[in-house]
Amino acid sequence: MKFFTLISILLLTSCIKTAEQIRREKQMDNISQQVNDSQGLFADMTNSVKETQTRIDQLNGRVEELEFKQSQLSGEKVNTLFTDVELLKEQVKGLQEELAKANKKNKKLNKELKSQQSYIKKVNSSLAKMNEGPDYKSIIYAARSLAKKGQISQAKAKIKDIPFSELSAVEKNRLYQTQGIIDYTEKNYQKAIVSFSKVYTKYPKASIAPNCLYYIAKSLEKMGQKDEAQAAFQELKEKYPKSSEAKKL
Repeated sequence: MKFFTLISILLLTSCIKTAEQIRREKQMDNISQQVNDSQGLFADMTNSVKETQTRIDQLNGRVEELEFKQSQLSGEKVNTLFTDVELLKEQVKGLQEELAKANKKNKKLNKELKSQQSYIKKVNSSLAKMNEGPDYKSIIYAARSLAKKGQISQAKAKIKDIPFSELSAVEKNRLYQTQGIIDYTEKNYQKAIVSFSKVYTKYPKASIAPNCLYYIAKSLEKMGQKDEAQAAFQELKEKYPKSSEAKKL
């Protein structure tokens, strides 16, 4: 393509986390670790409660067995069994008190765990809203509309603080297109070609590619490079025959 001998573009993009995003992630990691620790402790307490209950059941079974034997005996053997039964009852009582404390602690731990999970849910919801950030797509569309109306100062003001690294691929293309329209309107045709080429050369199948190619051709035409402009117009008709830009020719 003859007209592209004038263009040499490298599109560089980066994905950089802000310090605030890193801080939030660390905060969430810490909270998640606390929840994992609480869940592990809760599981241990639950197992301990089950083991204590099993021991109580076993001792109660032993008590019942000894009481039955006691009913079948008399004299010294009865006294011995009575002592054994009372000892077992004391053990059962101690285990029941231990179980009651464990259940109380487990209940408190479970309440704290639910509170932590609820807090994490709220934090995640808040972070999601914060991470949504400004609606850059709408801002870029508004700037493009202003540029097409010739309101260049307003269009520039809208896009001047947009963080390029935070944009999606589609938003970046729209921003390039908008910048190209601004440059074209200001008769900075070489700069306009650079902006439009960043879309057309890398994303020829993008919905705005025909529009960018059209402006490239128009810019070349304005610069007096008639042959290159005609080559660009011809490519527009061949590659995008059904586009509104091709139908203008």
